Amino acid sequence: VNIAGAYPKYGALGKRAKVTVNLKDFAYHDRYTDKYQSERVDGTAQTDESGYDPATRGSFFTKLKARFPFYAGRPMRVIDGYVDGGTLTVLQTRHFIITDMKGPDGNGGVTIEGKDILTLAEKKSAQAPTIDTSELGADLKEGNNDIVLLPATSGSNYPTEGYAVIGSEIVYYTRVDDNVTLTQRGLYNTEVKEHKAGDTFQRVLVYENFRINEVLEDLLTNYTDIPSSYFPTSDWQTEAERWSSTLQLNAVIAEPTAVSDLLAELVDLGISIWWDDVDQEIKMKASKPIEPYEVIKELNDDQHIKRISQEDRDEDRITQLHYYTVQSNPLEG
Repeated sequence: VNIAGAYPKYGALGKRAKVTVNLKDFAYHDRYTDKYQSERVDGTAQTDESGYDPATRGSFFTKLKARFPFYAGRPMRVIDGYVDGGTLTVLQTRHFIITDMKGPDGNGGVTIEGKDILTLAEKKSAQAPTIDTSELGADLKEGNNDIVLLPATSGSNYPTEGYAVIGSEIVYYTRVDDNVTLTQRGLYNTEVKEHKAGDTFQRVLVYENFRINEVLEDLLTNYTDIPSSYFPTSDWQTEAERWSSTLQLNAVIAEPTAVSDLLAELVDLGISIWWDDVDQEIKMKASKPIEPYEVIKELNDDQHIKRISQEDRDEDRITQLHYYTVQSNPLEG
């Protein structure tokens, strides 16, 4: 966990947990993975040949990957426990998602890799606002506020009203099907300009007086593929009300931006975000004093610490800090 973003080398969300499983491929009879297995054997499942033994064709993992190519993002669990006298005692189950499956290689080796759920917030597709490709169907003059979006029916990808950017101008619009009416133009210190047919009509993400937990929920819910069942939103709200009750966030995000980068801006305001692989929850905590109900875990040399190393990090030394608080135009640096 990168507490409040204090260590920039780790990124806002810290270091992603990673699991690697090494397996050996093998011949397989297909009895539990092919519901027509017995008919393959007696020949009734095919018309071009007689029966055959599925164990002689392919291997377990070659057939698995051919049948289920979309394994990325599927659940992956690591069960910690022990077996005593033939009885399994489960201590805890840690939850990850599959990110890659390599092999079988020349020696039959197969490697399955998994990472924690916040990996989905770092995907290239996790961007806010959503990338739009609809275009103006005709030139837009200064005195004209009506637009038809192309290609046809692409208007359904947009909300019925909201903020958008055309070229370097931010506007507010209402929409019915592919027909858009600009109700306000030249917003947020941008200039009203003429635009050409073919210019992109790109949504703009605007936060006005949002709490930090509300922004976190919006980014993860609407701009990533992370299931909302992993969001303890009531806990986030309690934490924000307790420690950030007067903090209100305002932002105009005019270009699609990686969600992980936007989360980094939240972390810089004094919170930590991480995946609890046992509770199956994305946690949010403010940088704050220890609460009376919180358990402080003891770490000692005998039970926990294997070795200690020390190094200087002169490259991280801060001698001056320049802080800019206002961005006059969201489309500029």
